[in-house]
Amino acid sequence: MMKKRPVKAATRHAKLRKEGVAALGGYDAVLAQQGGGCAICGQPPKPGGHRLAVDHDHVTGTVRGLLCRFCNQMLGYSRDNCHTLTGGAFYLQWGPTASVSYRKAWQAHEGTPCP
Repeated sequence: MMKKRPVKAATRHAKLRKEGVAALGGYDAVLAQQGGGCAICGQPPKPGGHRLAVDHDHVTGTVRGLLCRFCNQMLGYSRDNCHTLTGGAFYLQWGPTASVSYRKAWQAHEGTPCP
């Protein structure tokens, strides 16, 4: 008698993402709703290349949209923290002083979730 192999977490997450996109009308419907490209930067998938990644909330599993590889990695590297991403935007636009001021302001409200 063969033992059942446990389902890997990655496989389980892939299935949830696939089901989540199906619930939203399918990959093509979500892509069209996003204007034909990445939900963040708008870059369309390359013809004959990889499809956009299905982005999901790692806590709830809810599908958020389709992202290009770079935007998906940006969210991953920021650990889905909107304060980190906003701090990065402040840094790019106004320099390190503005970024430090922003970081001090949101750290004073520690535990405040992203809007």
